Amino acid sequence: MAVAFGLAFVTLRADEIGRLRLGAVDVAFALFIFVKVCVELANASDLNHSFYSATLLIPVASYVAFLLARQSSPSLRHAVQLLRWISIPAAGVALLAALQVARAPLAAQFISNFVSAEGYERRLELGWAIRGTSTIGHHTALGGYFVCMTTIVCLDLLISNKLQKRLPVTPLVLLPVVLVGQLTSLTFATIALSAIITLVTLVLLGLRPGIVVTLGVVTFAAWRLFGAELESRLDSQTIGAANQQYSWLPETISYRMGIWTRETIPAIAERPLTGWGIDVYAGVSKGWPVFPTQLSWGSPESEYLRTLISGGLLALCAQLALFITAAAVIVALWRGLSGAIATPVAVMFGGLLLISLLHSHFNNPGVPYPFWLIVGACAGLAAATNQEKLRTELKNGLLSPPSGQK
Repeated sequence: MAVAFGLAFVTLRADEIGRLRLGAVDVAFALFIFVKVCVELANASDLNHSFYSATLLIPVASYVAFLLARQSSPSLRHAVQLLRWISIPAAGVALLAALQVARAPLAAQFISNFVSAEGYERRLELGWAIRGTSTIGHHTALGGYFVCMTTIVCLDLLISNKLQKRLPVTPLVLLPVVLVGQLTSLTFATIALSAIITLVTLVLLGLRPGIVVTLGVVTFAAWRLFGAELESRLDSQTIGAANQQYSWLPETISYRMGIWTRETIPAIAERPLTGWGIDVYAGVSKGWPVFPTQLSWGSPESEYLRTLISGGLLALCAQLALFITAAAVIVALWRGLSGAIATPVAVMFGGLLLISLLHSHFNNPGVPYPFWLIVGACAGLAAATNQEKLRTELKNGLLSPPSGQK
């Protein structure tokens, strides 16, 4: 991304460089990064542990991804090309995940040699059901990654349909492949979200019989391959909650409630303003002198609780401000260009915010980079609605103008 970011600016024309302006997302990112650094410095000093060197990794790389996509999307044609080339590698990720769940020795060896996937290796040791982790390294993160890839492929279909009045082959092939990859994660929240994004896109495209039949055949084939694992996973998540205190809830919610009430919330209550440090869940292995003794499970099982326990209310407020600016970008695209194009992005964003109550998506390796690439492309298109290039596309009838606009 860093190389592509540099190349994007090198290849911009002088008049395009002159249009670069800071917006709300830029300010929100700067604030978020500043708050994270300050909070981590304060926690390291107060609790006598070292500053976590990876504190800036996800937010800075995410901002670079956002900038790259925004500056590379001055028109619909630029945006669709950018998104298509981002989505193509997802086919390899999905293939590796499918081979992994099928217990192909070559896939297992590749992941063990080149991917950090401790959860996958532990499942192999214990003989548990294998869930796809592929190159992302964790099944939940893989599910989030495929949510973003589903959105990108659906955007490609919608924009291409508007511009060319036909559907290109590449996204048509990628969509079922990405959905099969999503099934290998065995994460029902992300599977459901990808399915909703796909259904919304099919409705916007007019429910074309060829696409519906193809997806139906692929879904049937995927069920034949992974159906037993999915059924077993569904039974374990909905029947016989182990936590007696919350036995009236499905297992997937019940065990999280136990973690939150026993561990996460009491630890947050001790340091509500700044939390305990970004790498708090590795504190024991790193020998931190001061550590929240309540923690025994390796994850808070919630994006927002993770932010609170690691960076406190300060970090959470900065994160929510960043989400608000992302929502403003999607609304601007909806109003300025075409609601149909913005719809899959809105569904993705709202769905990720919702399922992040139970998963930690914006701090794992799967979601942040492709998510902010999508938001950046939307920001570029929203900012370009008054430029000559988009006016020409509208004039030539290649894109229907929004209702109420000429």
